[in-house]
Amino acid sequence: MEPVSNTAGTAPEAAAKKSEELERRTIWSKKWILAARVSRLGNTGDYIKFDVAGFSYFLIKDKDNDVEGYLNVCWHRVYPIVTKPKSSARILACKYHGILFLFRRFDLLK
Repeated sequence: MEPVSNTAGTAPEAAAKKSEELERRTIWSKKWILAARVSRLGNTGDYIKFDVAGFSYFLIKDKDNDVEGYLNVCWHRVYPIVTKPKSSARILACKYHGILFLFRRFDLLK
């Protein structure tokens, strides 16, 4: 009897990963995505976190009543900026090193 190889099934797994990456680049990175209704963000600083194609994003309401979207990672250590699915924040900071994030029309320090 032949021993069972540990590499059985790796070719389909590799093909699936390649297919997933191709889908991520060709479909999800080039299309508009409906994440939430504006009415879910009532006040300045309200945010909603969501995931698309393996990436985490968040929408946040700024002081001009506009909604802005961001990739949910700190540029310094790729640590998430927001962790709750929906909340409100006066200050957004990376919990790893405490880096504060100032967004376009969102005065985080007041």
